[in-house]
Amino acid sequence: SIGVTVTWAYGAAVLTYQHGWLEWTGLGGLARTDSQMWLVPVISLPILVGISLDYDIFLLARVAELRGKGATTQQAIRHGVTSTGSIISSAGLIMAIAFSGLLFSANPTLDMVAFYLVFAVLADTFVMRPLLVPAAMALLGEANWWPQAPSQRAEHTDATPAASSRRKSATKKSPSVEERRL
Repeated sequence: SIGVTVTWAYGAAVLTYQHGWLEWTGLGGLARTDSQMWLVPVISLPILVGISLDYDIFLLARVAELRGKGATTQQAIRHGVTSTGSIISSAGLIMAIAFSGLLFSANPTLDMVAFYLVFAVLADTFVMRPLLVPAAMALLGEANWWPQAPSQRAEHTDATPAASSRRKSATKKSPSVEERRL
């Protein structure tokens, strides 16, 4: 899902700066330049991945938590999206507003970086996380939890000392009558 967002941002930047699709706005930061500086996509990539990954983890951690507590996959997806949607949307709007201030720069390179960031944050916040990720997860159903179910994964990853001693005591056999006599 992160790759889709990054691809959309790169494609929108090409359409904006090389083909002039947003010249009608009259904003200098969206004017056609017929090319892009090579450094702009390179600088933008780690930032875009980081922001998208943050939203991705936030949503999917909630869905996995609900699934681990016994909800069906569909219920976990539905509840996960509704419980994290407003937070992800608010964070995305704040980031887009902050990045859009850079669109008014006199430096075309900075304008392009700002466009990449604003477009990617808005696409990820309002298309990818609330619509496409839940739709893909709903289509995958139980395959989302492959190679093992969340309940099994939770048992194996609980590394606290109390959990370790619970596992050891659960696997110990109680001594037989003959062993107690010895």
